[in-house]
Amino acid sequence: GGACWEHVIQLANLTQTDPWINVPVSASTDYVTQLATLLQNELDPDLTIYVESSNEVWNTAPGFEQTLYNQAQAADLGITEQENHARRTVE
Repeated sequence: GGACWEHVIQLANLTQTDPWINVPVSASTDYVTQLATLLQNELDPDLTIYVESSNEVWNTAPGFEQTLYNQAQAADLGITEQENHARRTVE
C-alpha cells in the first residue's frame, strides 16, 4: 500500500516539505536506483529527502511483514537480522 512515489514527490513540492520516505524491505537494487533517479529528477532541489531502509524491521508486532521478510533473508544468509538490515541499507 501507500501512495505512489510521484504523488509523494508532488505533495512535497506543493507544500515545500522535506519528504521522509521508507524504501520497501523487498526493494531490489534496481528499484532503489530507479527511485533515486525519479527523486533526483522530480523533487524540488531545494528540498532535502530523508531515506529510511524499510520501517521498523525490528518490530515483531502483528502487521509488520517487513520484520518477517528481514528475518527470513538473514536466516538464508546465515547472518543476524541486524546485519542483514545493515547490509541492505548500505547497498
